[in-house]
Amino acid sequence: MPGETVFLVTDRPTDSASPIVVPKGLFQFEAGYKYARLESDGSSFNEHTFPDFLFRYGLGERYEVRLSAAGWQATDVGGETETSFSNISVGTKIELLPKRGRLTKSSLLVDLALPTGSERDQYVVPKVLFIGGYEFSGRYGLAYNIGPSLVTFKEGGERDSRWDLSYAVAFSMLARPHLNLFAEVFGNVPEGSIPDTHSAQVGATYSVTPKFQLDCRVGAGLVSAAPEWFAGLGLAFYLP
Repeated sequence: MPGETVFLVTDRPTDSASPIVVPKGLFQFEAGYKYARLESDGSSFNEHTFPDFLFRYGLGERYEVRLSAAGWQATDVGGETETSFSNISVGTKIELLPKRGRLTKSSLLVDLALPTGSERDQYVVPKVLFIGGYEFSGRYGLAYNIGPSLVTFKEGGERDSRWDLSYAVAFSMLARPHLNLFAEVFGNVPEGSIPDTHSAQVGATYSVTPKFQLDCRVGAGLVSAAPEWFAGLGLAFYLP
C-alpha cells in the first residue's frame, strides 16, 4: 500500500537467518564488528572480524539476492597480528510458504562461498539452509535453521570433500516496542573426525527508526573446539 511503513527484519546478530525476505525493490545493508577469544593447542589468542557485511536486495515478491563476507580478520598470535580476508558468498533466499496461523513463513537459503579470500587454494562451498519459525504470541517467537554444506579442500596434495551440517535455534522476545531480546544455540557438525562446534549467545536489537537498527550480542562456546567467548556490535538499514 502507498505510504505503508516497512520495518527492518534482519539476519543479524543471530547466527540463524530469518525466514523473511527483503521487500521487492528495497536494498538492505547489515554489518558489524565481532571479537572472539579462541584457544588452540593450549594457547589462547584474540580474533577481530570487520565489517561482517551482508547486502540483500528484494528482487521479487518472494525472493531476494545476497552478497556477504566476514571481511577482514585480524588474529593476535604470539605478540604478532596476522591479517586475512574471508571468502565472499553469493546466494538467494526464497520464500516457500506464507504464514499459516502461528507458523511463520518458511524459506530456503542457497549460498555459494567463492574462493576469493586469502586462502586461494580453497574451492566453491555450496550451502543450503531450511529456515522456519513459530510465533507463540505477538511478543514471543522461535526461529530455526538447518542444512548441509559441501566443503572441498586439499589434503596431502589430494582433493577431498566432506559434508558439514549446520543448525541454529533462537528464541526471541519483544521486550519493548523497539527492543527485541534473543537467546540462541547454534553449531556445526562436520563429517569425519573433525570436532563439532556448538555455541550459545544472547543479544538484543533496537529499532532507532523503522529503517535503522542497532544490535549487540555476547556468547560462549559449549565445547572445546568452539571459541571460549565472543561479543559483537552491529547495525542494519534500508536503502533508499
